[in-house]
Amino acid sequence: MVAQTPRTEHHAMVRRRLYNPAQLTPDELKTSFVARKDTLAEMLRLLGEQMPNRPCQHVMLLGPRGMGKTTLGLRFLHAIRETPDLAANWQPVPFDEESYGVDTLADFWITALQHLTGATGQPRWAKRAAALVEDEEDVERIAAYALAALLDFCQATRKRLVLFVESLDVVFAQIRDKRDMHALRATLIERPDILLIGSANAVFDGLVSRGEPFYEFFRIIALDGLGLEDARQILAAIADSEGRPEVTDTLQRDSGRLETICRLTGGNPRLLVLASRVLIESPLGRAFEDLERLVDEQTPYFKARIEALPFQARKVFHCLADGWAPMLAKEVARAAGLGSSHASAQLRQLVNRGYAKEIWLPGASRTRYEVSDRFYNIYYLLRFSRTGRDRLERLVAFLHDLFGPAGMRKMYPAALARLRTERASTEEVSEWLDVLVHHVARDLHYEGRDEWRRGAVDLALNRVGADSPVVGEIERAFALGDAEAICRKIIADRPEHAGAWVLLGIVLVQDERIEDGIAAFEHVLKDATPDDPPESRSMAAGILAYKGWALHKQDRHEEALASCQRAAKYVRPDDPLMLRYTAAVALRLSVAVLLESDRHKEAVAVLARAASYFRVDDPAALRHEAVRVLWAKGVALSHLEQHEESIAVWRQASEYLRSDDPVELRRSASTLLAVGSRWLNFRGKFVAAEACCRRATELDPLHDESWRVLAEGILWQEDERLQESEDCARRAVELAPNKSRALHTLADVLARRGEWTQALDQLEHALRIGGDDFQEQKWPGLTDSLIPAVAAGHGPRVRRIMENAGLVESMEPLWHAIRAELGEELEPLPTEIMETVIDIRQEIASTPASRPG
Repeated sequence: MVAQTPRTEHHAMVRRRLYNPAQLTPDELKTSFVARKDTLAEMLRLLGEQMPNRPCQHVMLLGPRGMGKTTLGLRFLHAIRETPDLAANWQPVPFDEESYGVDTLADFWITALQHLTGATGQPRWAKRAAALVEDEEDVERIAAYALAALLDFCQATRKRLVLFVESLDVVFAQIRDKRDMHALRATLIERPDILLIGSANAVFDGLVSRGEPFYEFFRIIALDGLGLEDARQILAAIADSEGRPEVTDTLQRDSGRLETICRLTGGNPRLLVLASRVLIESPLGRAFEDLERLVDEQTPYFKARIEALPFQARKVFHCLADGWAPMLAKEVARAAGLGSSHASAQLRQLVNRGYAKEIWLPGASRTRYEVSDRFYNIYYLLRFSRTGRDRLERLVAFLHDLFGPAGMRKMYPAALARLRTERASTEEVSEWLDVLVHHVARDLHYEGRDEWRRGAVDLALNRVGADSPVVGEIERAFALGDAEAICRKIIADRPEHAGAWVLLGIVLVQDERIEDGIAAFEHVLKDATPDDPPESRSMAAGILAYKGWALHKQDRHEEALASCQRAAKYVRPDDPLMLRYTAAVALRLSVAVLLESDRHKEAVAVLARAASYFRVDDPAALRHEAVRVLWAKGVALSHLEQHEESIAVWRQASEYLRSDDPVELRRSASTLLAVGSRWLNFRGKFVAAEACCRRATELDPLHDESWRVLAEGILWQEDERLQESEDCARRAVELAPNKSRALHTLADVLARRGEWTQALDQLEHALRIGGDDFQEQKWPGLTDSLIPAVAAGHGPRVRRIMENAGLVESMEPLWHAIRAELGEELEPLPTEIMETVIDIRQEIASTPASRPG
């Protein structure tokens, strides 16, 4: 047997305290019990006031999991044993943590007898219990005899019993017979020899519902989150046992940190201990395994509690549990996709049922909400993260919020050291570095920052590879951190330096600290007005446009829309070039938001205003922006079925372009015109589409998509121009020989001309180089191309193409239709598939062999 060191013995004791405090020795329990001493004293005082021959005042300990109910109850029992006056009059009897076998009153008293043997070391009580169960069949007689045996003990020893029953709410729920419950209540009232101490995770109906046997029966002791002093005692004890005095030093230097720790853990002792150990050992240590194990054990309980909620309340609860910071009702509403009043009603319901609680932050005027049991946050952290990296990111963010930058600085090098020495996979190393780098890079006061950066780069190069994205991410994160340091230094010297505030906001947004970036922007915007000189209005408009873009990235669309439209108020049609360009960009972003929410009329109105900022003699960059704005306006008009107006707008857009504009601008404009032309083709406006496409090919003769859409539009018009359509399609393939869409269009043109061998060659080539992406994007068009080929007698070739391209499963109805056309007898198929097969065969029969699509 391997001897344990003092440190490993301590870790073993901590783990027993976390998972099974009943396994602790009395000395270990006493040593580890550093909080809730006032509550213990109150319980001992209540015990001392119990009068002989008078009914006892029974007690219920209420508090979420991890709040220390078991530890407090067991410490209370040990305190009775070590206090001579109490030990002479009371016999503590702890039940097991779970009493799942108790579902009758007889079971309750038999279990008490069995545990009496454990408490006294006298086997005769367990033997009496066993004899009763064996000899008696009537449960009422068993209950009476078992209770009599307990009272025999009291009479023989002149001691009263203290029964400590954990999860008493579960025990009560298991006892289905109300007569048993009323009999238990009567016994506890009539027999002063028995004091019942129960525990439960939350208030339950048996305590608060009128008509229930134990309504208002117990003295409730609510175990709320630890106060600051108790939390300090626990953290100091952990730091001392781990030889980490800097944890205590950090708390002394940062007076607000302890309050933050208590808020983020909900003052939950178990979570406080685990989080501290995760920090001290690094998240790669054994403490994190303990955290995962704890959540694994509690998962059935968490799931049952969550599933007991109605759907809408569950959705709101999910949003609360998914984050650590207390949320405003409107933030919950946005996250849950509900109206504000509806979300508020659900939040009130969650508060009333004990799932959530109201929070008032210092200096805040509005109520916020958070889950009442912080272990739900841990549960969601570990169970609902979308990826492994997301899970790590949330864990480290939680630790950072919990202990602050100073508390994290010992963990950073420890994590690097573990990644170097432990058997972490390449993916794990990459994920950990990607998560940690942002916290280290932002900690501008961390003396080991540069050394950590070098170590991280070295580790990434050796374990992940020079081409890994994490190498570039490390450099990017530290570059942003360095830029932030420069900005903050300038601001410290010159607090009203607008340029430094703007650059700081941009850096923070790029570092995905959106709210901090917006706060920096607002420092500049607070004094700006639309009547300022052009240079001041230019800065304000640019900030608001950038802010709108940042909010749009976060899917905060209404806020983005308001910011962009506010930007346009700072710009006039006769302003200098850059101001007009900024307004146009902001309004175009507004339109993107409006189009995404199908607010097409509003989009047209905004775009009409945006068009007022452009002139045909503007420089190329602004004229190109005009094309993008007018293209978006055409799209909005098309959605409103105003096709003639959209065609006119797209024609107008081409007037802003010249053949001598920079090639990248012409290419971008040609892309927009090609997309608009394709839209017109689908609407049957072939002549207008052709005009737009021809303008696109004039602007950029090397733009393959313009030639392809032009070929498509001509193909859909009339057969007399098939040679012209083929020429355009071949030009597209010549410019982009590896683009499957161009090959597919050429195949359709050749098929229309009856050149089926070439057509199927091109289609097979398109499938070969396009892969799954082409199949997913072009599935309907692909079907329209294959059906005429089968009608033209090329069923065997089409079948081979589908087999080689892996289309048999994804296009199952067509596959079976081709088999049937080739004379195969089909096996029984599901009704919906068979009906589709019949429809396809009818389409094959009615399709002219030379007319695909």
